[in-house]
Amino acid sequence: MTDLVGQQLKQYRLTHHYSQGAWADVYLAEHIRTQRQTIIKIGQRPLAEDESQVFLQEAARIARLAHPHIVPVLDFGMQQDGRPFIIQRYMPDGSLRTRYPQGVTIHMDVLVDYVDQITTALQYAHQNGYIHGNLKPGNIMRTGSIILLADFSLTAITGGTEKLDQLKTALYTAPERLQNESTPASDQYALAAMIYEWIYGDPLFEGSPREVIQQHIHDDPPSLRTKMPTVSRVLDWVMMTALAKQPAQRFSSIQEFNTAFRAASEEEGGISSEKTRVFFSYAQRDQSLRDQLENHLSNLKYRGLITTWNAREIKAGEDTIQQMNIHLNTAHIILLLISANFLASDYCYSQEMMQAIKRHQDGKAHVIPVLLRPVVFTGAPFAHLKPLPSNQKPVVTWRNRDSAFVDIALGIERIVNNRKKAMSSGTSSSDYDSLPLRRQPGQRFKLSRRSPDRRHLDDPEWAEEYRREQEEYRQKQEAERRRAIEASGLSTQEYEYFEKALEAYRHAIYYIDGNDATAWRGRGHAMAAMKRFEEALQAFQKAQQLAQLPGTNVSIGNVLAAMERWGEAVAAYQQALALDSTYANAYAGLGDVLSHLGRTQEAEAAYKEARQLGLEDWPEEIAQPDQEPQQPEQPT
Repeated sequence: MTDLVGQQLKQYRLTHHYSQGAWADVYLAEHIRTQRQTIIKIGQRPLAEDESQVFLQEAARIARLAHPHIVPVLDFGMQQDGRPFIIQRYMPDGSLRTRYPQGVTIHMDVLVDYVDQITTALQYAHQNGYIHGNLKPGNIMRTGSIILLADFSLTAITGGTEKLDQLKTALYTAPERLQNESTPASDQYALAAMIYEWIYGDPLFEGSPREVIQQHIHDDPPSLRTKMPTVSRVLDWVMMTALAKQPAQRFSSIQEFNTAFRAASEEEGGISSEKTRVFFSYAQRDQSLRDQLENHLSNLKYRGLITTWNAREIKAGEDTIQQMNIHLNTAHIILLLISANFLASDYCYSQEMMQAIKRHQDGKAHVIPVLLRPVVFTGAPFAHLKPLPSNQKPVVTWRNRDSAFVDIALGIERIVNNRKKAMSSGTSSSDYDSLPLRRQPGQRFKLSRRSPDRRHLDDPEWAEEYRREQEEYRQKQEAERRRAIEASGLSTQEYEYFEKALEAYRHAIYYIDGNDATAWRGRGHAMAAMKRFEEALQAFQKAQQLAQLPGTNVSIGNVLAAMERWGEAVAAYQQALALDSTYANAYAGLGDVLSHLGRTQEAEAAYKEARQLGLEDWPEEIAQPDQEPQQPEQPT
């Protein structure tokens, strides 16, 4: 090797020999006028004419990559002696290998952030036709907490035909790349191999470079869980999927791998370890009822107890089946929304439900059948599981559907809290019950306007008076609360549920984001359930100012109808239909109000529209005011 320190290349003076790589000597250099430091890589051998053309074409393509997590290429070219060179930005903080030498693990919170940045850069590169092809800790640079990818393989586009730096790179190289057949999934495998090492401390495979290469090609990767029993089955499944021998068996994109890894990491003490993941399995014709249930679960989300996922969250271009599998296999609770539509759906019944039941039997998830509509399900795989609502009465047969959804939400909350207790031995249920209601820093709960003065603490007469005042205040508050519960028509348990919901929404609005339309809608639903209609109306109107949604107009109409402001209720439902003419609940609410106003033909027309849009339980004919609606039979 010829030492080039002190020589000038273009506008840069080489100041220090930095390292030696697979194909180039790496120098630290500085610009002769600005003194800005850079890295210059100079090839160790001259290239033939055809090789030079390939190098210049590929270097030009790599230089066009512009992403905040990719080290920019500043210049490139050929020296007079035929050796190629590349000039890159200098990263003084070094690589992840210098920060975390082999054998050093990375805390899960930090690792999730690193993987998120790496996959963002790789997704960008893959979408633009590039494969990194040379992923290893030494090529992942850092500046503070920012991660940047460096050293894209110069033959990545043509399939990875350059000589591998076997000792340093083979530890993380995909089987197909070792056989010169690179795909974007090769980067996924390499990243998963690095994550494996960062979690466990040792590489995926060990031995000489030749032995490691043969293991990558022929041997199944050792389960992370067999080496670390504390690792969850979900995380182990994610890792083994990304490390599959065949590229087609891995996640369909690097971003989908990141999504699955982030979800699985939550069970390892990661970013949202206290949240329980809830998966909805339902038929499309039951979408409206599912939406109503999710509205009632929003208070559990704001209290930090759960996150939810359903098929409508799949983005354009994503693999639908794989996304469903990722979220189904990482869910803690799986809700089967039972109806004739669900049982008639081949995918819901044969795919999602059977997979969910297996996870339940394996102890990996808790499956809950939620009875939406009357249907016979004798002998179904879920028939032995305890369903919700707790009285086993389908939601559409309840006189007050809100009460049905509250019952379901309370059942889910109990399971979430039981799961937390099981995972956190030594923490009582009262601790979990109090989590959403933690005091803000500096906040003090007051029982009365009067608080004890230290000067009077030793005065028995004053202390007794103070105790009496406090007791009177408590009794007054309890009496007011009992009257409020009686007026609401709710059970004490239901009322307490909505009290917690209001506290969660209040915290979200006043301490996090006052323009959170979802929080204002949730506040409105809670207020309406407690029959605090004026406050509910104000909350819904605020939500509608922040986000024009037909569902909010329907909620406004429902509240106005409860307050017997019929004309305004009709206008609210019509506004909902102006936003979305296919919103079935708006037709149903409109039909109810028109029926009350005696506008029978218009009401029947509205009910007909609701039925055609999927609300099958609305009446064919308008019942007379003195008739009591007949209750549907219970399911077998």
